[in-house]
Amino acid sequence: MIADGNIMAKQAKACQYSYTKWKGPTARSESKDGAPGSFCCSDWSECCSKLNCGREEKQMRRKTLWRVNSFLAFWIGVGAAGQWASQPAAAQTAEELVAKNTEAKGGLAAIKAINSLRKTGKLETQGFALVIMLRSDQKPENLVRQAISIEGMTQVEAYDGTEGWQINPFQGRRDPERMADDDTRSLVDSSDFYGPLVDYEKKGNKIEYLGHATVDGDDALRLKVTLKNGDLFNYFLDPDTYLEIRVEQQVFIRGSVHESYSNLGSYKKVNGVYFPFSIEGGSPRNPQPSQKITFTTIEANVEIPDSEFKMPAPAKTPVVAGKPAGAA
Repeated sequence: MIADGNIMAKQAKACQYSYTKWKGPTARSESKDGAPGSFCCSDWSECCSKLNCGREEKQMRRKTLWRVNSFLAFWIGVGAAGQWASQPAAAQTAEELVAKNTEAKGGLAAIKAINSLRKTGKLETQGFALVIMLRSDQKPENLVRQAISIEGMTQVEAYDGTEGWQINPFQGRRDPERMADDDTRSLVDSSDFYGPLVDYEKKGNKIEYLGHATVDGDDALRLKVTLKNGDLFNYFLDPDTYLEIRVEQQVFIRGSVHESYSNLGSYKKVNGVYFPFSIEGGSPRNPQPSQKITFTTIEANVEIPDSEFKMPAPAKTPVVAGKPAGAA
C-alpha cells in the first residue's frame, strides 16, 4: 500500500487502462520507462484500493479515463467516465449496494474479525488556532469512549451499552457524571461497532436506494438508512469503489431535527478492512466544513478492558486531621 499522497498521485497518473470484451477492465501500473508495475487488477474498485485513492486521486483517475484507448470508448458506448460508472448501478437494489459496500471494505469475515478499535489523531476546528488531540476506543456490544485533549485538559464522553457519562473539566467538572438521554444520543448512534449497514435487518434498520446524487460535483449512489430509533442516515457511495464518500445524519430530539454531515476520504487498510483516515464535517446549513479529523493511527484488536467504558467512582476528597481538605 502506498501511503504518501504525492506518490499516490504519481502512481495514479501512471496507471493505464485497457479493456477486453469478455474480461472487462484491467489495469497495470507502469513506471516512466514503460516497465510493468507491481500489480494487475481486475476491476476499477480493486485498482483504487491498491492505489489507495483518496478524494483528490479520484478526480485524477476520472480525468485519466478520458484518455483511454478507442476500444474502451467502444465498449462503454460513450467516452465519459461518470456515465460508465453509473450504468452498472442503475439496476441495483439497496440490498445489492450494501453487499458491495461490505465487500469493498474487505468482506464480512474480515469486518467481523475485528473486536476492538483504537483511533488516535487530531481535530481541526474552523476559527480556533488550537491543537486538539483525540482518541476513540470502541468495542462490540455498543461500547464507546471518546476523549479530546486541549492544552493539558482532557474531556471524556463514554457509553457503556446502557448509559452515557462524561468528565468535562472545561465546564469545571472534574468528576464523572451521567449524561442526559438527549446528550447521549450521538454516542448511542456511534456505538454501533460494525455500523448500521452490517446486519441491518437484525438491528431493525431499514434501507432504501434513492438513486444517484452529486457530492462536490462527483456522482454518488445514495442509500437511506432509518435506524430502529427513528434517526436517519444518508450514505453516499462512490459508484466506482462502493465506499462511503459522504454520510449525512438526522437525529430527532424533543421534536427538533439535528443535522450534520461527514465527508470521508484517505482510505487505508487496517487488519484487512478499509477505514477512512480523513473526515471533514459540519452542518448542511453551512456548505464549508467546520471540522476536520485526521487519524494518525487506527489499531484493531488491541487490548481494551470493558471497565474503561464504565463510569468510574468520583475521586475521594482527601482528609486532613479528620476533616476534608479545605474545610474550616
